[in-house]
Amino acid sequence: MYEIRPESVRTYLDDRKIYFPRFQRKQTWDDKKNFKLCISIFKNFPVGVVVINKEEVKGRFTKWLLDGRQRRNALIRLMDNPEEVYDWAKKFIKFKVNDQPEKIEEGFWKAIQEHLEKDEDVKENIEEESSVSSVSVNEEDDDEFSFQTDDEPEIGTFAEEEKDDELKILLQLILLVHKKDKLTSGLTRPFDFSEIIDNLPFIEQTEEGIKHNGKKLRLFILEFNKHCYDEGLESINSDDFLNYIVLKYRLNNTQIRDLKNILEQRWDRIKERLELIDKLESKLQDAIIGIIELKNASLIDAQNIFKLINSEGTQLTSEEILSSKPSWNIIIKEPSQELKEHVKELYSRLAVKNNDVVRWDFPATIVGRLKNCNYLVKELSLDKDAEFKARITLGFKIVSAIFEKGINKASVSNLAKNNSIKWKEDIEQFINDLNLMFRVISEINYFKYLKTWKTSLMEITSDAVVINFLATLYLDWVRKGKPITSDAKKFQKNAIILFDRLIYEYMTRQWRGSSDSRVASNLQNFYKQPELFLSVDKVKWEALLTEIIENNTINDTKIKKYSDLKPILIHHYCLSNQAGPDDPDVEITIDHIYPQDVFNNSPFEDKDILCNNLFNLALLPKSDNVSKGNKKLKVIDNQWLTDYIVKYTGITSEDFNKYSDINNIEYLKEKRKIDFLNSFTAKRNQIIYS
Repeated sequence: MYEIRPESVRTYLDDRKIYFPRFQRKQTWDDKKNFKLCISIFKNFPVGVVVINKEEVKGRFTKWLLDGRQRRNALIRLMDNPEEVYDWAKKFIKFKVNDQPEKIEEGFWKAIQEHLEKDEDVKENIEEESSVSSVSVNEEDDDEFSFQTDDEPEIGTFAEEEKDDELKILLQLILLVHKKDKLTSGLTRPFDFSEIIDNLPFIEQTEEGIKHNGKKLRLFILEFNKHCYDEGLESINSDDFLNYIVLKYRLNNTQIRDLKNILEQRWDRIKERLELIDKLESKLQDAIIGIIELKNASLIDAQNIFKLINSEGTQLTSEEILSSKPSWNIIIKEPSQELKEHVKELYSRLAVKNNDVVRWDFPATIVGRLKNCNYLVKELSLDKDAEFKARITLGFKIVSAIFEKGINKASVSNLAKNNSIKWKEDIEQFINDLNLMFRVISEINYFKYLKTWKTSLMEITSDAVVINFLATLYLDWVRKGKPITSDAKKFQKNAIILFDRLIYEYMTRQWRGSSDSRVASNLQNFYKQPELFLSVDKVKWEALLTEIIENNTINDTKIKKYSDLKPILIHHYCLSNQAGPDDPDVEITIDHIYPQDVFNNSPFEDKDILCNNLFNLALLPKSDNVSKGNKKLKVIDNQWLTDYIVKYTGITSEDFNKYSDINNIEYLKEKRKIDFLNSFTAKRNQIIYS
């Protein structure tokens, strides 16, 4: 199921068969955080834990990094180019490119000491209050190994002298790179033999001038060091280096003479850098990282294991884990242009480079590709993390509902293994079908009114209710031959009946509990359940509304929040053919007709039942400066607001005085009860049965 083991950082980084999943959290580590990780390495502390999912497909293993992307990125940058550490140190130590080495050294030890002493205090507190079980490996919380703060890699304090010596290697690296500019650095300048050799791999000609590539210089030095090891050269001198260059670049006598002169002047500096790169390699080889490797774990098992080891961090979503499964990473050949554009948008949000479109991308982008359905699903933002994740999760459930007839984790997990699906053809057709179906539904007057209220079924009920509506209606639409013109009336009628039924079921708490199972049952038994499109008896609506207005309860259970009544209010206005405010920038809120403050000094014993009751609530608009709030009706002096109060409460402006007196609350109750019952009986019947 899983294995926990320590591994050399160098070994971990050299494993280039570790793939990044399609779904990754944003890069949040900054230069300071990266430098703190360097401190852990040079202090010989563990540098954290990563979580890998290992899958076997047809005898071949693939590994996917579930958690630890930011740590891996930082370590690779450290290994590939020592100049990166210099840039990180500038932010951490706060020195400038022209500062003298003495000032940098002083700032280095001061910043290190302050940092380690501060974290030692945190470490001691956590040791007293926490146990090993509180280890977090969350990417957003830095997925640290142990004794961590909320936002910093774990570190210790200055202790033995040899550890101070190891930190001196880090300081030496910074000083050797010092005075780095856009083209060169202190690390690379001694190796500039471009006047003699014109094909050095680390010297590049750019529009700005000759540029030194620190990453390529490191590779050059590693090749030379390996050459020395292979030749058994223990004490390297300038002649050894000269001979290597002569053989590698086939220099003539003039070049050899000129290079020898340069080496005589620069050898001490060159040798210092050769030794530094070797020390860095040794540090990465000695540094230890924790590996938690899941092996062929199911979706549910992977989430549970991750939950146990990550008890204090953000858990991996099902979709994150699925993005590390080989079956979801099968490349889609010749994807549609629309899909490619949405995939590009998705990975731009993830700040991840991608070259191909794979199966995972279809459900991950489907919500963004749906049109004319804002009455079902609100426009979910890619910029807000919660909505971004909700958008992806909903997409997977929508596809799973149709092709697996279920929306639980097992159904979603099995989706990619469904051999009956032709991914490019079937999913593209499904998306096109949904958009056609939504267009047909949008032509219904009820849904035209619903759109004006700037809300959606998902906002006033739940994801399961929305998916049930969408998937059940889709099956009905397919059964009827996918009608899109005048022959769609029966389908449109079913859409209203189903929407009405789901509002009733949600309000009467029939969607509490195992809603996933309810959706699966409805879809799997669709052709055996004609009652799915039977309208709710008006007697049931009358009974529900009467209970709410008389007792402020549903099924004899007290209504805890008046905001829970929003589905009833929305449904009431749409059944009554009442549109929301015309101004798209105006916010809609649930407001009290008799303000809440009026009830504080009232003689009523059942104040809460009266104040927060359906009959005392209305959906009212508010602008930046105008809202009803705690104002009595009679003091409303804004004509814009007055007009909307009249429209959405049914109270004429002449009666504002009457319904500002708390003693007339019973009259309000009777008046609005009649209005609600009329909407849910006569007006509802006219819409459903016409």
